[in-house]
Amino acid sequence: AARGHVQGSRPAAGERGTPVPGKLASFIGLVSMTPGGARPFSLVDERGRTISLSSYHGKVVVLTFFDGRCNDICPVLGAEIRRAEADLGARAGAVSFLTVNTDPASTAVSGLDSALATTKLGVLANWHMLTGPLAELNSVWSSYGISVSFDTATRTVTHNDVMYFLDGKGRFAYRASPLANEARPSGKFV
Repeated sequence: AARGHVQGSRPAAGERGTPVPGKLASFIGLVSMTPGGARPFSLVDERGRTISLSSYHGKVVVLTFFDGRCNDICPVLGAEIRRAEADLGARAGAVSFLTVNTDPASTAVSGLDSALATTKLGVLANWHMLTGPLAELNSVWSSYGISVSFDTATRTVTHNDVMYFLDGKGRFAYRASPLANEARPSGKFV
């Protein structure tokens, strides 16, 4: 088959599904989560350094998933991360933005160049694009309910868009599904 399915989607662990009041929260599908611990992982960043989720104890972590070849929601998420970091001002040092690569065909550190160029996030000291061997990425995707499909003929990657907000103790605080409700089979907000 031309289409190879890398990982299936599943509901995020600890999700309460309680919308946070407000129009913006509704737009991005922001829901409170039961504050259980996020599954730890270690991957390599755009500079080849090993980055462990546990090393961010004491900081709020915004965890996103995208790839450099994406021309759909990924550049939008990149722009939102840049805006959020700017809006944080002096508090930006208390927040870390971690993005996990969703391109199963480009898992090497050198394969992250297009993500850095497209998003212009590489200039942010508190942002890291993470990658690793496919088995490790697949484990992270599975743990966080990320569905990644890869078409071997066209080398097209399709993935769902989920963001997690972790508190300073590495626990889930919020989950967002920008522009679509990943919990609905239709993928649309109603």
